[in-house]
Amino acid sequence: MFVDDWACRDFARILDYCTASEAFQDVPFSLPFTYQAVDMAFPGSKFILTVRRDSETWYRSLTTFHAKLFGAGQMPTEDDLALASYRFRGWILLLMQKLYACPAGDPYNKACLVQAYEMHNAMVREYFRHRPADLLTIDLTSEDSYPQFCHFLGKPPRDEVFPWKNRTDAW
Repeated sequence: MFVDDWACRDFARILDYCTASEAFQDVPFSLPFTYQAVDMAFPGSKFILTVRRDSETWYRSLTTFHAKLFGAGQMPTEDDLALASYRFRGWILLLMQKLYACPAGDPYNKACLVQAYEMHNAMVREYFRHRPADLLTIDLTSEDSYPQFCHFLGKPPRDEVFPWKNRTDAW
């Protein structure tokens, strides 16, 4: 499983998977350290860091989305996450524990989650500090995000804005 590999910083299977396509998103590619392994294995790759307006907005987005998926509209408990069938039963709890290391019984500990979000963003920015052409940092809620995205990839825009699925009121 990629999350277990990631937690041990064993990127062999993840990098092997990268030969299957040209672009990747979400877990495990959005996790800390993965971008470094991918960058070293595939020189010349481009990276996109999606951010929110601020940490509070990111936290509200995450918790609202998880409440919708795993908590019947309420902040999910650890038990809710353990019972949730996402990739498999309990996968989301495993991910939350391995990624954020929040205190037991408190998977949405705000201080813990915000610290991890801010640290990851800072680490990505620092890693690419001397290679700005290889990293696009983008807030997808910004009106000019889609043209920025297309320009970064050297592709003509097909529309004026990104299509938006799973939008929550947290934005």
